Amino acid sequence: MSRRRRVLLTVLASLAGLMTLAVVAALVLTGTDWGRERVRRMIVSALEDKAHGRVHLGRVTGNLLKGITLHNFVITDSAGAPFVAVERLSARYKILRFLKRRVELDDVLLVRPVIVLDKPPDGRWNYARIFPDDTLPVAKDTTVGWGDWLAFTDVTVVEGRLLVKSPWKPGSKLAPSEQAEQTREALSGQGRLLVVNAPPPFKGYQKIVELRAVNAKLPLVRLADPGLASRVIEVASMSTTALPFRPPAAELRNVVGRFEFTGDSLWWRGAQVTMPGSRMSGDGAYVFDGGDMWIAALGRPVALADMRWLYPRLPSNGGGPLDIALRWDENRDDYVVRNMDIRVGVQRIRGRAGVTLADTFTIHSTDIRVANLDTRLIEQVVPRFESPRRGTLTGHAKLQGGKHALNVDGEIAFTDPLSGTSRLAAIGEVGFLGDGGDDGVR
Repeated sequence: MSRRRRVLLTVLASLAGLMTLAVVAALVLTGTDWGRERVRRMIVSALEDKAHGRVHLGRVTGNLLKGITLHNFVITDSAGAPFVAVERLSARYKILRFLKRRVELDDVLLVRPVIVLDKPPDGRWNYARIFPDDTLPVAKDTTVGWGDWLAFTDVTVVEGRLLVKSPWKPGSKLAPSEQAEQTREALSGQGRLLVVNAPPPFKGYQKIVELRAVNAKLPLVRLADPGLASRVIEVASMSTTALPFRPPAAELRNVVGRFEFTGDSLWWRGAQVTMPGSRMSGDGAYVFDGGDMWIAALGRPVALADMRWLYPRLPSNGGGPLDIALRWDENRDDYVVRNMDIRVGVQRIRGRAGVTLADTFTIHSTDIRVANLDTRLIEQVVPRFESPRRGTLTGHAKLQGGKHALNVDGEIAFTDPLSGTSRLAAIGEVGFLGDGGDDGVR
């Protein structure tokens, strides 16, 4: 046998031996409690090197060549404030993807995850504080690195919870005295937003939004992609009790759609929502910091009780088809409904209507037909309004204006249980004097 051949065989035998040792080592590492404990320590150590916070991982199970299961996984900030806590997280993966520095996990299961996103006034989001970017100036790197590609497929969430705390300020267009009053009202619980004092050492206020009992099937969760500016969550099904404001909550029996978001806003197109008595579809957007929101949706049908999370003054019974558009900002709330055919008992309202709520209310874009509409329902829905007489209204009207100067064009039959029915046809302006109309009508 030639010397060259003996050397080649020796090298091949050595390589085969090393490969065998590597496979045996991998099987030992991934198939024993001792090996999984080494992996657990490696995960905790790697995260602690990156995180400005605390990391806890109870134990690791599974065949680590194909997948992993983490038990009691917790990340907090340096003060111990929560960021992520998961009772059990399992996923499958292909090791070759890691060689390309891509984190792509399949068949992801999250059991009772709790995620807290917290941004104090004049501060940064907690995830940015815990995992800060490198602030040193470096040359632009076009190669894919760890964290540049982060995606999960076939995600299942069981009994999850999401809590978002973001800065809140009173309306910037308000006078100082009005800002103080709006702040007092928000902290007292009289406003719709759940506003609390920010924890020390921060000064100011935070708004709280919460999703409880989240159960979801998510075909895709893409949190990082070098080719995309936004992040994506595709929802095949989701149920949750949503508290974007103070109670009442929104009971979402099923949500289907594609949601995109960045660090400051969330938006969607063509999402479908099923509630206890409603079926809706539409578009919308939500700004995390200020709470600004717009929604345009078609309801076929809509139960008024399902919409009390948006406007608690709505009755708890009745409903029908309608199209709704709402826009909220820091200074006003605007609601517009079209193609409406709402029934509340024997009462019926058809047509279109619009109302803007600021320091007072303004009616706009309103052209409706009513039958047996009780003045008590009007008082319930319209804030700070009191009818001078009790009864029911039947007829049609076009309305434009506010409480003290309301332009009216219509014909209405008013039925008073004591005095009978009277009819009124009017084109002109009507107003209710005083706070509740006690001083009369002009």
